[in-house]
Amino acid sequence: MDAVKARRLLGIVSALLLAVHAAWAARLCGPIVRLIRALDGSLELASVEAERLVAQADEGLQLLSWLTLATAAAFVPFFTQVYAASSPQRPPSWAVWSWFVPIANFFLPYRLAQEVEVHHGRSAQGWMLFGWWTLWLVSRFTQLGAWVQGNEPGALHYDVASLVTSVPSAALAAALCLRWLSPKKRGE
Repeated sequence: MDAVKARRLLGIVSALLLAVHAAWAARLCGPIVRLIRALDGSLELASVEAERLVAQADEGLQLLSWLTLATAAAFVPFFTQVYAASSPQRPPSWAVWSWFVPIANFFLPYRLAQEVEVHHGRSAQGWMLFGWWTLWLVSRFTQLGAWVQGNEPGALHYDVASLVTSVPSAALAAALCLRWLSPKKRGE
């Protein structure tokens, strides 16, 4: 399989996984919000129902974690190939490690994606790219908040915030994957 076909396949797989991620995150919001309401006392639940909601939320979040890993396993190589094909200003390996280096992973993947957008004849300041990155960062920070809270009831609020922001973030990332598969706008 040549490089263009491999990149196309990775892009389609990434977009599909991101769409599934968005749908699954949206689906999880309901049970977690019901659980929060039950813990806050604004919703009466039988103990069996509460236990079922806890199990459903726990299993759903675990599945979402695995889905996130699978998505990253497809998206990072795709992003690296797209970046390498876009006449990069930096070595293509930056597109891989930029996601994993602390502090740099808050801004460097966005900067590299801006270069890809410019290569495709689009504005580096476009709303789709900015929206994706902003929501992705908010989702990561709220996820961190849930982790810091541990098993405290407040952690569920962070989980919901993370899920709510990851839905449009994943949808925008899927749209970007498909957009990066299309030919350049200008100067083809």
